[in-house]
Amino acid sequence: SVAFAPDGNRLASASDDQSVRVWDLRRPNASPQVLSAHTASVFSVAFAPDGHRLASASEDKTVRLWDLRQLSAPPEVLSGHRTRVFSVAFAPDGNHLASSDDNTVRVWPLWSAAADHLCGLVWRNLSMQEWFLHIGEGIPYEPTCPHLPTGTGAPGGPN
Repeated sequence: SVAFAPDGNRLASASDDQSVRVWDLRRPNASPQVLSAHTASVFSVAFAPDGHRLASASEDKTVRLWDLRQLSAPPEVLSGHRTRVFSVAFAPDGNHLASSDDNTVRVWPLWSAAADHLCGLVWRNLSMQEWFLHIGEGIPYEPTCPHLPTGTGAPGGPN
């Protein structure tokens, strides 16, 4: 599988060698960035509509979600499929990701565009108090920066 970024400046490819390669098409002689985390062949890749995230589907029964602005950070792992994952696709708003194996399609809710923007501004997760104040008490807590430690008082975070 191959996919162009929405702006057309990058190209990603899935690989049998358990990796994803991302080429910067503005630099044709540059080597691709190699993203390695899967433990089996990668079948499918898809860019989010904002071009900042890349999803990959693998024979290892997982989907990996890469933040292309933080390539040194480990990808978010979406697991739950019972067999190899053949395909991934983002919703047009970027807030959901669909993945499919032999028998099922899963739709994964992703952090919202607002949370993505907030993470880019403060580079930390909200505390539970900030979540209640700015997001709402009736909405379950979600990390605003999935690759960073959980905020104070939030599930799994410091008290």
